[in-house]
Amino acid sequence: MNKILLTVPQLRSAVAFYTELFNTQGQSLSENSHVFDYGNTQLVCTTDSRETDNDNNAFRQKVYLITTDHLESFHQTATELLCQEVDESLTTGPEGNLSFSLTDPYGNKLRFVKARACAA
Repeated sequence: MNKILLTVPQLRSAVAFYTELFNTQGQSLSENSHVFDYGNTQLVCTTDSRETDNDNNAFRQKVYLITTDHLESFHQTATELLCQEVDESLTTGPEGNLSFSLTDPYGNKLRFVKARACAA
């Protein structure tokens, strides 16, 4: 399972933002942390920067979240939320995968990619 740790200044507003984006409530881990499970990815929002600084298994830069079925709805939802920045449209990468990027209200850069179906 991939683990993404995002430091946020206000947990309550981050939980509201990601609840809307992922269309799930997630789960409180502590008074400083909240986790959202999506496929094989756990996104943990925390107000404690020591958690992100000390976790060697967490991604630190641009984050890739893979989705197989819901990229278009994620993009639509993201354009309606208070993101700092959202790509205007989906783009096709060199490997043929559709994707878009956003910057959440706290400056965290995220990239959503629609995985191509593998030929059997």
